[in-house]
Amino acid sequence: METAKLNLLSRFSIHVCFAAVLGLFFCSLSYGADVYWTGNVNNAWENNGNWSPTTGPADTDYIYISSGTVNFSASSGTSANLRGFRQTGGALNISGGTLEVAQLASAYSSFDGDVVQTGGVATINAVQIGSAVGESGSYEVNGGELRIGRASGVASLYLGANRQYSASGTGNLTIAAGTVVTRSMVKLGDATAAGTGNFTVLGSQPSQIGVGGANDDIDGVWHQHSGSSLIVRFDVGGCTPIFLHDNSNTTGTSATFESGSLLDVDHLSGDGGGTWTVMEVENGDIIDNGLALASSVDASVWSFEIDNSGANGKLLVTAVGEQAGFDLVVGNMKQQKMRYGMDYERLWYWTGGLNSSERDLIAKWSAIDTRIDYIRVAINSAFELEKGDLDFSAYTNKIIPLMQEMKDANPDIKFFASPRPLNEAISGAAWQPYPRWVTGDDGSGNFDFDWQECAYYLEDYIELMKSYGFKISFLDMTNEWQSTGFSGSRITTGDVRDIVGYLKANLDPADMPLIVAPSAWNYSQGASWIDSLDISQARRDAVDIASCHNTNRTGTAQQFADKVREILPADTEIWNTEVHGWKSTSGENETTSFYYMLEKIRAGFSGLNGWLALGTTNQGHCYILNPSGTPTRNVKYFIFKKLSETSNYGNALEILLEPAQLSHTAALIKGNLMTVWVINQGTSDVPLFITPVGRTISESDVKRTRWTDPSDVEGFVTRESVNSSGALWSSIPGESVCCFEVLLDPEDHPYTIIQAEDEDDFSGLQEEQSGDDDGTLNQGYIEDGDWARYNDIRLVENSAMRFRVARPAGRDDGWIEVYLGSTGASTASILAGTPVGKVAVPETGNWQEYETIEAYIESAAGDYDVVLKFDEVGSTSGKSLFNFNWLSVVSPEPTVLLGDANDDGVFNNGDIGQFVNALLNPTIYQMMYPNVDPNVRLDMNGDGFFNNGDIGAFVSALTGG
Repeated sequence: METAKLNLLSRFSIHVCFAAVLGLFFCSLSYGADVYWTGNVNNAWENNGNWSPTTGPADTDYIYISSGTVNFSASSGTSANLRGFRQTGGALNISGGTLEVAQLASAYSSFDGDVVQTGGVATINAVQIGSAVGESGSYEVNGGELRIGRASGVASLYLGANRQYSASGTGNLTIAAGTVVTRSMVKLGDATAAGTGNFTVLGSQPSQIGVGGANDDIDGVWHQHSGSSLIVRFDVGGCTPIFLHDNSNTTGTSATFESGSLLDVDHLSGDGGGTWTVMEVENGDIIDNGLALASSVDASVWSFEIDNSGANGKLLVTAVGEQAGFDLVVGNMKQQKMRYGMDYERLWYWTGGLNSSERDLIAKWSAIDTRIDYIRVAINSAFELEKGDLDFSAYTNKIIPLMQEMKDANPDIKFFASPRPLNEAISGAAWQPYPRWVTGDDGSGNFDFDWQECAYYLEDYIELMKSYGFKISFLDMTNEWQSTGFSGSRITTGDVRDIVGYLKANLDPADMPLIVAPSAWNYSQGASWIDSLDISQARRDAVDIASCHNTNRTGTAQQFADKVREILPADTEIWNTEVHGWKSTSGENETTSFYYMLEKIRAGFSGLNGWLALGTTNQGHCYILNPSGTPTRNVKYFIFKKLSETSNYGNALEILLEPAQLSHTAALIKGNLMTVWVINQGTSDVPLFITPVGRTISESDVKRTRWTDPSDVEGFVTRESVNSSGALWSSIPGESVCCFEVLLDPEDHPYTIIQAEDEDDFSGLQEEQSGDDDGTLNQGYIEDGDWARYNDIRLVENSAMRFRVARPAGRDDGWIEVYLGSTGASTASILAGTPVGKVAVPETGNWQEYETIEAYIESAAGDYDVVLKFDEVGSTSGKSLFNFNWLSVVSPEPTVLLGDANDDGVFNNGDIGQFVNALLNPTIYQMMYPNVDPNVRLDMNGDGFFNNGDIGAFVSALTGG
């Protein structure tokens, strides 16, 4: 009994205390005043003279607007935290600042006038639009952000409805741009009471439309009743979808369209067909109890489908007609010539856990499969820490074996040497790329660089590499240890001048590498160092390749490239020899951060390699992973491989027009293969038309490789269609990288197809029925060492050959090598020669899914017997490699008439106007004359570029002077 009494008293005490607390809380809670808009002074919200009382709005106040115009702008700043809003008329314009109407959790704000938001942030606890009988309210979002909370545990947004479930008027929400998110349900109309709600989405410009996503705590719900409409207008990008969030990751989300609900769809601008996602319900279904197209919709053009087959329910709308899309226009003017490399400057993971065959495999992946130009290797300070005291193991332990593996894999590979940090050889040393007897380091990080000692050191290194059988083609002078941007005596432009002068005087000319400098820590430092070259011609002449890193992100690639063009000759190559940021330490998306490469191509960089090709999974910069043996390739490797194998030794192309919806684009050309790269960092798909100016796409569909999920390393391959006007159409998924391989016809030079089965002699091949479009036979069962001979083939100088091939996934890599012989020569003697062309056969999907590839042919003009030899890369498996359907010879473009600016076939005074136009308005000129490359046709002084330097030669050629 005593225990029971104590428990009872205890409960009574708690109840009394809790009631007291509640009493104190509600006694202290103030709802503020009712404040009315008068507009007695002007239209500015922040002018208290426009309100009654004239103290203006304060925290917990309730706002009333019945007439007039109210402007809430950036000048209004952040409003008081208001309790609610009641608009019965007038207009509210929100262009900036922060409007806060969320002080009381149970309060609703009603809008039965007009609200237009073009900027700023409006945070409103719950919203009713058109909630009164006979009234009409509209809220239009053309920018900024509208965030709607939730009152009394029900809906966030009522359109033509209200929380009392009583009769309402007409409520309109229109979203043309900006962001709209709600905390919970959106309700249009009511099941039993009068009222009409219209939710309108205008095109693809809105950044986000989220239901249930405002506070990330409540699932999104959509409930649309009879007579209410979801109105969607589609622009070239489609529409921004309405996304219902499952914030608790359950199946609590849903969208319900009651009988009599209407869907009103049309084009916002232009026309065109397509299928677009209008609504998506995360982890939930769309319930269709009778959704129908509005009577004004042309049902012969428009239709809709509710798809609940996947995890997310979707409302899809389709329009018949040719696809619409944004324009990406690629010019015909060749820009810088490209080359790529892979970085093996540091070999922490080269031998650890790798057996001989695995090292061979990495060498193949690096030096063969990517078709790169060079391997970056280290000049190791540990070789000569003290002057004259040589430790050969600094090279023979890892560096020389790696170089030999790479050269064995690809005898044509070049080596780019870069001085390696001393602090990797001596613990506690200050960062410096040379031994202390070169840098003058006294042990405390105070430097006194000696260019003469550095020149001896580099001369000895080059001669040492030569003794091992390696030529150093490129030599980095500083590796981020240039004089600008740092204190102390580091490598200046004068030092480089003197070192280069010594090397040229003492090395065999064939052993002299191209000098790469300054390889600065960031673009700003690099540009400053390049600027100091302007002191003398001798300093400028010492630098063959202008280079920079972006280890630190200060400055931009464009700024560095512009400085190089200002100071150095126009044909100077610009390299980034450590491209940082592609995931790496940036932590960005591993696929879409490929933009670090594309931005350099667009800026005019011609040489690119990442930093450290080989590493582990926690090193985001690596392409090849070797945690403890059994190396693998990640998504960066396959994206880089696609870039390099399709454009190494090719040229960048000018982008004449690109949509803002894509974050980065680039185009390149190698022979007649144009590759177009696009990155979509947004979440919505971007429909795209790709049009090459002055060229014709030679195939009816084009290969596209797409990367989205980094775990799908090789990407997804599809074939994208070319429309009747010759443009390529494709929808670019959100958060993706896409590469298009577009084979172009050589202009005015048709080619003749030679069927593979029309060989004059062969070894090891078998004919079979082809599944290719031409319906002919193909050569199959091709194994390593097989060949086919075709006699009496006429070639012009520097022709190209195309091959139609098919290769399923999982088959070993293979090549087609081209050998030429005189008419009647034996096949054995022809094959004993050197191949004049070579091309790798890519995976196409299956044995009868064909693609066209192309090889350059280095030969003089003449009639030849051609032997094609089919090789397997690496050790032979004895298995079939690929199928071969036809070949063709492609002639180079004809010689152009120098100075013929107006493209009329003659050079005379009539060319003056367009010559000037090409100088002053190059983009307009390119669009007027898409078949003219000014760097060729108008390069009057023969320096490889068209610029102001050609004016004098143009005038002299015209006047005969």
